[in-house]
Amino acid sequence: MSKVTISITGHRSLTAEQIAKVKPVMKRAIQNIIFTAREHDPEAEFTALCPLAEGADTIFANIALLMEVPLKLILPFEVDEYLKGFSNDEVRQEFYEVYNKVDKANISTAGHKTSEEVNELYLTMGKKLVEQTDYLIAVWNGKAGQGKGGTGDIVAYAIEKKKDILIINPEDKQPHINYLHHEHYKRPGDREIIDIADTNHLLKYIEEKQREYDANAMLYNHKYKRIWTMGFVIGLVEVLAFSLYLSFHIAHTLMATIEFLCILTIVLLLIFGKAKKWHSGYVHYRIVSERLRIKKFFAELGLRIYHTSVSPIYFSFKEKPEYHILDNTIKLINLSAWSYLPFKEKKKRLQEELLVDQHKYHERKMEKFEKKNNLYKKVREILFIMVALAVTLHFLHALHLWDPAFFHAAWFEPVIIFICMFFPATIAAAEALKYLYEWEKIITLAAAMSGYFKEREKKLAHVHTEEELEVFLNGINKDMLIENLDWEKYMHDKNEVPT
Repeated sequence: MSKVTISITGHRSLTAEQIAKVKPVMKRAIQNIIFTAREHDPEAEFTALCPLAEGADTIFANIALLMEVPLKLILPFEVDEYLKGFSNDEVRQEFYEVYNKVDKANISTAGHKTSEEVNELYLTMGKKLVEQTDYLIAVWNGKAGQGKGGTGDIVAYAIEKKKDILIINPEDKQPHINYLHHEHYKRPGDREIIDIADTNHLLKYIEEKQREYDANAMLYNHKYKRIWTMGFVIGLVEVLAFSLYLSFHIAHTLMATIEFLCILTIVLLLIFGKAKKWHSGYVHYRIVSERLRIKKFFAELGLRIYHTSVSPIYFSFKEKPEYHILDNTIKLINLSAWSYLPFKEKKKRLQEELLVDQHKYHERKMEKFEKKNNLYKKVREILFIMVALAVTLHFLHALHLWDPAFFHAAWFEPVIIFICMFFPATIAAAEALKYLYEWEKIITLAAAMSGYFKEREKKLAHVHTEEELEVFLNGINKDMLIENLDWEKYMHDKNEVPT
């Protein structure tokens, strides 16, 4: 059983409007920390650690008491001296309302006040608070403090100690939770400065990564298919050269040279073409892209992802540089989950931007590939008919069962031989390309996925609460993970080589 400490640092001077905006976001931040910790340890125990200054600290303490999270206080120095720095009697009264509810054994001070070391004691208290904490909630506008020991200094120390930090900017029009990783800060000279703009990164981060991996997947797939398409085309040129020479006895040296060069090129493509690398990269980037695509909706709607491991996908890869991107993205989302969007707007976005968008996308995809596949089938039928006709005519001519005048034309025998030799190779190459481009499989999958999203659209109509919406989206996330795993297994089971 793990013990988790949640602490607070933040601005004292908050307007009534800022307090009203920060309060629900801070409550959700504490809930998200509890949710995230219990995903890994259902028996985790929590403690709230607070300096109980006016403003953000008092909001935090009251929420912790309301949520029945045990509260501990750490003060910079003696209570009487501490309260002299409060702005008015009302906030002093708020202090005592919380202070009197805390067991005295759970109250500590960083030191004793003297006039020359007040700021140093604030900094010492802040450092002790950080050292004892697992998650730090910072109500902070990103600006440098007016003196030593301010919120900016405490956040900088927490970054140095690599703590989990959840930042809420009270000056935002609609405050939200920003999970700050210790790498997201700047160091001009020897002074650490946090750029609050760098912390507002979650949705942007996911969208940028998703576009990056999607683009890489398309690039690698294009390279992979181009290698094999070139091989098939060059193979057909080689068969064409051989068929022309054998059928029409033309340019023996030229045709032989073309045959040799084509065979050599195919061998070089197989050895140096990197088809396996492109295919492996395509599968890898596509899976990452698809996992990030669904995670974008969790981030946008402020919903949390229930514990679903993404790691099985990557065990087939020798190198897993993106493993942390997906696993860490779950943590980013679960700690940052918050949205001011009303429930109806969240439901509407989920319906229009995911469910409707996806089933229409798969329907368009199915129609597109059905057209391609039907055109290919017609061309293949024509080629089969021509080969069958050529073989039949050759058979009738050879056995003298039918002897019309055109059988004796100079062009007849060479053309028949050419069709019998070259057209079957063309059909075989077309079949291989069909396997490579997977038209029929894509059509089947597109139909299944379109049906899936249509069905989910109907079920969404019966979702009536935020909690139900979170469960609903998690169900889609799990189903899409299974689909990704099935696709990954299929792609590797076909051995990456058309046969």
